Amino acid sequence: MVKASYRTALGLFNQSRGTSLQENDIPVAIVARGGYGREEMYFRSDVDLQIVLQNETTEVNKDNGRQVMHYFEYLFVFQNIFPTASSSGFSVIDTENQDFNQLTFTSFHSLLEHRLIAGNPVVYNEFKSSIKTASLIHRDSILKECFQHKTYFEIQNTVFQQEPNIKEELRRLYWATSLVRIRESFEKINIFELLSELHTKKKISTLAFKNLNHALNFLSRTRLFLHCLQHGSHKDVLRY
Repeated sequence: MVKASYRTALGLFNQSRGTSLQENDIPVAIVARGGYGREEMYFRSDVDLQIVLQNETTEVNKDNGRQVMHYFEYLFVFQNIFPTASSSGFSVIDTENQDFNQLTFTSFHSLLEHRLIAGNPVVYNEFKSSIKTASLIHRDSILKECFQHKTYFEIQNTVFQQEPNIKEELRRLYWATSLVRIRESFEKINIFELLSELHTKKKISTLAFKNLNHALNFLSRTRLFLHCLQHGSHKDVLRY
């Protein structure tokens, strides 16, 4: 849906300007934030996008990019494709000098889990590099914030629950894997791939790896099943 909206926006731009520019000619990248579009469907899997405009380019290219973004926002955001509350805007983040607090951390943490959906791959690679640099600069602050969520993945008790909280179990696994990914500087974002990397590097045993894979498969499929049964305005919000 995002790709189709962006390509349509580019087509509208070309039609209005009488040009035949391709995606690689526009200094724009549409980037997924958080868990949007990922197979594990964990609790941060809302439709969450970041529109990236390349700063180091000509004013003509910037103007072209802004116009394509204008068409894209009209098609994707304001046409009510997803019947949930939506908003959009532009911001500049000073990743080197900005002090991290709970609000900025939550926003930045979702950017750590990025992937390109549509647009210019060169712009995306520059964005990816800047996020990596910022994460290294603020590594201690990010780890400190992650440790505040340690209660999610601590074993509270051993009492058997007849009705396990699927959302809470995925939340626990999410923060545990996020912490180890940042602390060990792993590149994998997908939880299944991250577990495989942990096993390959002898961070977890073979038995633990198999058990975690079985559990994650069960949790993610159950989560998707419950999501498909949702009705009303929250039906496209996976973490509802």
